[in-house]
This record gives sequence, C-alpha cells and structure tokens, in this order.
Amino acid sequence: MVPAEYRCRVCNNPSFIAVGKSRLGAKFYSCAGCTAVFMDPAKWSKASHEQLTPGLGHLMPKSEHARSR
Repeated sequence: MVPAEYRCRVCNNPSFIAVGKSRLGAKFYSCAGCTAVFMDPAKWSKASHEQLTPGLGHLMPKSEHARSR
C-alpha cells in the first residue's frame, strides 16, 4: 500500500521499494531514488519537526521507589 502523499525527505523521490522484514516481523522500505531506509513511508515523508516521537522514557527501568508513587 503506497501512501499518496509519500515523498522522500532526502531526495524528494515519490517512490519506494520493500526491502524485507526483521526477525520480529517489522517491514523495512527503501527509497527508490537514494539509500534512505525507513519503516513507515507515511511517517518518513513528513518533515522531522512534524513527527511526534515517544521519547526514550519507556526504555529506562524504573526504581521501586518511583513505581510506588
């Protein structure tokens, strides 16, 4: 499924190809015009300042004291 609004952020090319899957089943795509590799074409075509990221807080282990609050 190709999103209609896809444009590569690096080279502005309107097409991409499927590269493969990770061991966990995540799909990877590559821009047809340059070497950019990404997971979600719709998110990749947005400018970086328009993207919302969850941050890294979910990767940090919480102490027992912080969990009890």
